[in-house]
Amino acid sequence: MPSHGLNPKFIDPKILERLQSSVPDSNIQNVNDVSSVTGNGDLKQVKEIVRSNNWPIDHPIRQELWDCLCKYVSCDNHVDFYYEVEKDLFGEAYLPTSLPSFVDPAYCARYYLNAEGKKSVEKILHVILHIKPDITYCPILYPLISLFLHYMS
Repeated sequence: MPSHGLNPKFIDPKILERLQSSVPDSNIQNVNDVSSVTGNGDLKQVKEIVRSNNWPIDHPIRQELWDCLCKYVSCDNHVDFYYEVEKDLFGEAYLPTSLPSFVDPAYCARYYLNAEGKKSVEKILHVILHIKPDITYCPILYPLISLFLHYMS
């Protein structure tokens, strides 16, 4: 077994070699690198690459990475689904109501969204409530949606 600087007493050498051989040697430097890997259809390789890179929070790849990976998943059959449910629930005018019961108001971090952003988060939460009524508690959903709105439309 090649020397990895790891204690072989606690590590299965066969698994370690297999994991290291499945991860490319070169680090991904930009979104085009991720796009080229996602284009070949090997989701397992994409996961390994994303997990093996420790990009700092301000790294430029993070700005486009989520969008790139979402495009990898085919959603052609569901493109209008959200908008259809939204229209059924609210019609043309959205009247603010209380937040769904699975949202904990103590965790409603808006991350500097404006009034339109806040309204969008509330709409998305109500659509999720309608589609997935079995969700009883999910405090992280409000802040996640708020963050996603920074990068996605």
